[in-house]
Amino acid sequence: MKLEFGKVFRENGGFDVVIGNPPYVNVEKYGKNSEFIALIKKGYPEIWQDKSDILFYFIAKSIEISKANSYFIVSNAFLFSDKARNLRQFIQMNSPISKL
Repeated sequence: MKLEFGKVFRENGGFDVVIGNPPYVNVEKYGKNSEFIALIKKGYPEIWQDKSDILFYFIAKSIEISKANSYFIVSNAFLFSDKARNLRQFIQMNSPISKL
């Protein structure tokens, strides 16, 4: 991402806003031993939990690449789900929440 948008990161420190409607897909769909799951585990070890949803990693990526604001259309299930515990901790540590 930082290579494709090098100027944005060099000159601005990231995107001003990230807006998204991520897919609602459980990682189990891809199978435990899939290359895709291995990449997610490696790229987001602080968030990874078995049986998590792909949308968790979209949220984390938006926090990483935005300077300030991320907006998503998602269900509020991640606020209560045990499988989203790591994501909630990541959000608390890495992103100020202005409205939920």
